[in-house]
Amino acid sequence: MLHKLMRVSKGRNFLIKLVTLTLLVSVVPLLLLSLLFYQNTRSTMKAELQAANQASLSKSVQAMEIVIDQIGNSFMQFISDSTYRDYAQFPRGEYYEQLNGALNEEDMPGLQKYLVSKAKLSFNIDNLRMSSSFIDSVYMYDRSKQIMLTQSDLQYPIDRFYDKDWNLGLPEKSYAYPDIMDVRSAVKSNGSRKLVIPLVFRSSNEDNYIVFNLDAQLVYDNIFKRLDGKQSGSILVYSKEKKLMLYDHTDKLVNKDDVELQKSELLGRSEGAEELRLENSRQLATLENSPLLGWTFVSLTDLDILYTSINNLRGIMATIGILLFVATTLLVLLTSRNIYSPIHNLLHYVISNSSPSSVSPLPGQGQLGELRTIRNWLVEASEDRKSLQVRLKESLPAYREKFLHTLIKAGTHTMEEISEGISFLDIDLHLKNIMLLLIRVEEQKEKKIDVERRSMNMLRATDIIERQNVGAGERKMVLVELSEETFALLVHCLEDEFMDIFSLAERIQTGILDEVGLHCSIGIGTHCLEITDLKIAYEEAVEALSYRDMTGQGDIIYIEDIRPENGSSVHYPKDKEDSLLHYIKIGDQREATRVLNELIDQSIHIQGGKTQFRQMQQTLIRLLVGLMDTTGQYGFDLQKTIQAKHNLYSELLHKGDLDEIRTWFTSIVSAMSDLIGHEHREKTNRLAQEVIAMIEQDCGSSISLTMIAERLGLNPSYLSRSFKEKTGQTFLAYLTTVRIEKSKEMLVNSDLKVKDISERVGYVKVNYFIKLFKECTGTTPGEFRKMHR
Repeated sequence: MLHKLMRVSKGRNFLIKLVTLTLLVSVVPLLLLSLLFYQNTRSTMKAELQAANQASLSKSVQAMEIVIDQIGNSFMQFISDSTYRDYAQFPRGEYYEQLNGALNEEDMPGLQKYLVSKAKLSFNIDNLRMSSSFIDSVYMYDRSKQIMLTQSDLQYPIDRFYDKDWNLGLPEKSYAYPDIMDVRSAVKSNGSRKLVIPLVFRSSNEDNYIVFNLDAQLVYDNIFKRLDGKQSGSILVYSKEKKLMLYDHTDKLVNKDDVELQKSELLGRSEGAEELRLENSRQLATLENSPLLGWTFVSLTDLDILYTSINNLRGIMATIGILLFVATTLLVLLTSRNIYSPIHNLLHYVISNSSPSSVSPLPGQGQLGELRTIRNWLVEASEDRKSLQVRLKESLPAYREKFLHTLIKAGTHTMEEISEGISFLDIDLHLKNIMLLLIRVEEQKEKKIDVERRSMNMLRATDIIERQNVGAGERKMVLVELSEETFALLVHCLEDEFMDIFSLAERIQTGILDEVGLHCSIGIGTHCLEITDLKIAYEEAVEALSYRDMTGQGDIIYIEDIRPENGSSVHYPKDKEDSLLHYIKIGDQREATRVLNELIDQSIHIQGGKTQFRQMQQTLIRLLVGLMDTTGQYGFDLQKTIQAKHNLYSELLHKGDLDEIRTWFTSIVSAMSDLIGHEHREKTNRLAQEVIAMIEQDCGSSISLTMIAERLGLNPSYLSRSFKEKTGQTFLAYLTTVRIEKSKEMLVNSDLKVKDISERVGYVKVNYFIKLFKECTGTTPGEFRKMHR
């Protein structure tokens, strides 16, 4: 049998471990729960006993306080009654009490009334005695008459009263109501003694004392012992001074309990419980204080008797535990086979679909278990997945750049593909309302810069561009490096927020110039309502940048500024066509003619150098369309401009040879260059003069290209390009020159501080002003002032 078990268990280490562990998991908590249940039962019974004792003590205290309240009410009725007031306020009461021997006849009426009043008072004292079954006797001490009145019409002079210690421990002045005295042994009228609890009330006006002596044993038996109702304990009552007053005289352990309680700190508390260990027993002491009485009540319960019933649970719990262990073992054996079945199937799959190295043990390691075999396979699969994820993560920037390049230049993706690509590559870009800025950083051609320095400059330029914000708040921007010196900046903005985009372009230009020392030209395409329009915006930005040959480096060119206000967009796929139109627009006839000849020669080359005249005509019709379109954009009729007699398309088709076509196109280009160039120069001159006047009038910090463009109702990039074309300087360079000249005048002709002069000419940071002044003049402002004064 053992041999069969060994054979079955071979290769099934996990099954054996599963059965063992399941048994431990099932049995150990069971044992712990049994132990906890036993301890919890003991603590619960102890807590419930304490709560019951506390409730019993509370009832006893309340009952005692009720008795005191009832006696207090009886006292109030007694002194509020007219009988007491008549006696206490009877005229010459002290005189009548001192009468002795023969009485005068004139004293008889008053004496009779006085005796009647005292008799009524004695009757009321008897009623006080009957007001509670716990009252043993009642005294009334009349301080003014020095007599003690008791029930049954008895009266004693105070010095001959039988209970001499009636006021023992009574304070001379007390504000308690009533004064509850400690239990004492009172002397009765027949000479016997009895344990009583004195309650002393004082009348407020006459300073008389009413003493109620409660039967101490009767109070204990009928209030404390009866309400407690326990057979295995008793109640002890302590005074304010922690002296034992009331207790069960039949309990032989009272003295030992008192000694233990005095040793403990329980009597110093307001409430609580504590276990007392005596020689042969354990007592649970529960405490309750009465603020009204000033007493401490302690309930004692024998715990040994209580725990006897609990100890019988041990045998029952042991029997139940054994039965549960047997049942658990059988259940574990049945369920473990079901649990092991999926693991066995998974192990078979792993062995069938993994390399031998992942399921074979290492030398000296011994046989692998089922879970370790599966674990090795999972680790190998996880490492392969992590390796792929790392490679993907490393390649993600390249994929992102490639995707953005395709998005900008090719425009072949659908909206769904773009949305999915942006989400996967984590590109923070909106799908609508986008402006494209094409930024080209211009290296100084006269200086030789090594590759490392050029790369560092481009990185610094990239950082500067990415730091920029647009408008009042930060907008989403994506920067794409298209080539070594060219960047595309995609900015989310609405169509009516173009001024913010131009301000962004200005900040980029200024930042790169100040921090890197390089000029950059920025071409801006039209607003893209959809992200799929980026290709068109890119082509427009490229076209805008092509005009920097006219404006020079460091300009911002908006595509609409190089088109008429009411013109439509025409896109030519060939570079020569675009270049030809560019030189026509800037009025450069010589360059326009040169490009025209190159275009015609290139067209011939495309036709394979063969003389295919009709095909040539059809090809150049596209050029004519572009020329007519450009002329129309400036408000001219090309046919009237060249004084053609027939339709231009018809004239082109009737040209007999290539030379005739070349001559005809040359005349058209010359006429267009002269006409458009003249109008362009006039407009440029007018705008430049207006800008110069504004700068001369106010060159402070409030002036800017954007502000002047708003005043003139023009686009800032168009104004900047026109100004540079006329003056040969950028707006910023000219403004800087005017500011430096103004500052020179103030340095020489005024005593203003350099800081004040800096602010007046528009520079908030005085350090920047000093640096700029020195770059322009070769001296600092302070040195310049000393030299010219």
